[in-house]
Amino acid sequence: MALILGIGVGLFILAVVWTVTILLSIVFFRVDKLRPAAGALILFSALLTLILTLYPREGATPEPADIVVTDETFMGRVVLLAFFSFFTLLSLGLLFVFHWTEPITARPIKLTGY
Repeated sequence: MALILGIGVGLFILAVVWTVTILLSIVFFRVDKLRPAAGALILFSALLTLILTLYPREGATPEPADIVVTDETFMGRVVLLAFFSFFTLLSLGLLFVFHWTEPITARPIKLTGY
């Protein structure tokens, strides 16, 4: 059984299908001539969802695994990811506070000859 992050491939297929459906439906609903196509696209996605959920390719019980693969560096990678995420958010916050919110003031005009 093929898994991505512990989740089956079918769930990712459904996520992609519904994401594309929602984006295209928004575009189709804005164009008057394509509104029926948006409804047809939603019905097609619903039909595909029903097919993928009612007719699974594999059994409900997973096959027993003989080899158990463990990741010894998982915790270290999670800590490193949390560290980098924290400082990325901190730097974006500081960029917003000190750069984007800095007021731009007009320079005084120097008048000569009066």
